[in-house]
Amino acid sequence: SHFDEQEAVEAGRIAPQRGYRIAEPNVDLSDVKIVGGEFDAARLGDKLSTPHHNAAVLEIYRRYLNVPTITFCSTIAHCEELADLFTRNGIKAFAVSGTTPDRVVEKYLRQLGQGKIEVLFSAQLLMEGVDVPHLIGVFQESPTASERVYKQRTGRVTRFIDNKVGIIVDLIYGGIARKQMTAHRVFHRQLYYPGGL
Repeated sequence: SHFDEQEAVEAGRIAPQRGYRIAEPNVDLSDVKIVGGEFDAARLGDKLSTPHHNAAVLEIYRRYLNVPTITFCSTIAHCEELADLFTRNGIKAFAVSGTTPDRVVEKYLRQLGQGKIEVLFSAQLLMEGVDVPHLIGVFQESPTASERVYKQRTGRVTRFIDNKVGIIVDLIYGGIARKQMTAHRVFHRQLYYPGGL
């Protein structure tokens, strides 16, 4: 049922979460098609990989997150572009993907959990079987149309430890807002209020 998450929080089995939906008014994704139940990743990468949008991602991270975070992107190239931008702005960040050697991914995850890395940008990686107890933030820079994928991504911050409160940030894009998953849609919340879940 849709009360399972709330019951798990109340029972102390998972960490509570705060959710933010942030509109990205400078990007219209209405021409991005859903292929096989998911937004076309290559087309998303083309549309989202712009200096203006990347600067907005940096500012949103600083304002709403500023904690150990995994950011989900649509393409490897965009992950690398964002990691470079964050690094140039004093935020220790790295990009990972299916092409990153396992030992490197494991090292970055350890460092993220220790606070030595602030942000990992991921293209379709780190969705299942990842355990970083001190991970606090999940940033959905790349939208998903799949409830299953959304839950896998956001599940990264549910590990209950030290009274942690996870933070989920969903960027909302023009042209697809009714199709993309958000914390409030997935967890069946009738009303949205910033920071609520």
